[in-house]
Amino acid sequence: MRERKSHLYALIVGISNYPDMEPLRGCQNDVENVKQALRRYAHRNNLLLNQAILLDSSAGRKEFICKFKSLFSGLKDGDSALFYFSGHGSRMTAPPAFEHSTANGMMETLVLYDSRLEDGWDLNDKELAYLIWKVTQRKKVHFTVILDSCYSSSATKGAAKNSEMDISFRKTSSNKKSRPWQAFAGAQEYIATARGVHVPMARHILMAACRKDEEAQEQRIEGKIQGVLTYALTSCLRQYSSRLTYAELIGRICAMAKDLTHDRQHPQLEGMNQADTQKYFLLPDQKNTPYLHMLHFCKERGWVLNSGMQHGLTAAQKDAKIQLLDDDFFAFAEGHIQSIYDHYSS
Repeated sequence: MRERKSHLYALIVGISNYPDMEPLRGCQNDVENVKQALRRYAHRNNLLLNQAILLDSSAGRKEFICKFKSLFSGLKDGDSALFYFSGHGSRMTAPPAFEHSTANGMMETLVLYDSRLEDGWDLNDKELAYLIWKVTQRKKVHFTVILDSCYSSSATKGAAKNSEMDISFRKTSSNKKSRPWQAFAGAQEYIATARGVHVPMARHILMAACRKDEEAQEQRIEGKIQGVLTYALTSCLRQYSSRLTYAELIGRICAMAKDLTHDRQHPQLEGMNQADTQKYFLLPDQKNTPYLHMLHFCKERGWVLNSGMQHGLTAAQKDAKIQLLDDDFFAFAEGHIQSIYDHYSS
């Protein structure tokens, strides 16, 4: 019997033209870039690609949840999945039942096409976690989420702009409407305890456009408006023919984002299991590779690795010996890790 080839299921969402909001300008370009990059990547890595695209009005809340469930219901053991979003991010006040598991009583959200209409709602992080769990439960699959958006408690409505630099920020005002958790997607399967409500979660990797206190930029790059994270991601996938781990990829993405935004945007990588950051990007069941990180010189901090605890390094690796490799992966010098922080090491 022939061995089944692994599938890559991808849901790609881009929303530029929201009702009653200043439009974003680069989301459809982002979608096209990701679509083409995934086609090349799947072909190069012998994956069968099954992708669906939702743009603007086709990405309402009901349509999104329906497509998420129907597409990823096809996942089988050994497959990979990607949910990619380019659009507005925001925040909402958490119901009291979730205050134990939220920072400052706020929940992060994705603003779908109809989220800010009179009867609309954002998709909050608890709902997204539930949806991932729902489509992956009892399956050995590799799930990745990439969000080229940010969230802000600013009173700004629409895309903040720097017209002189042709830069926009993917933020909008917080959703101030209160909503009981019982109305959340999948609430009937949440677990209520004396301490609060818990959402079932599945193992996955998250790549986010920026830190919580930063803004995700879209800029004119190479003649068209693009999200900084998406441009850096798809550029790396084009430039490197060899496989990259998540840790290697985020290091290269961070270096490009730093240059494009003058050190104002720092993409993030998070995994429920930090060992997952050492797996190959979007490739399931692959043998982990040695730690490979990017090194650069920073005037304020000296020599810095673009990796920290969020990328898989631990306190046990303080004082560890590192080798410096050239472009052909030959070692030409050695050093030691002195300090390990959340986002970088020195």
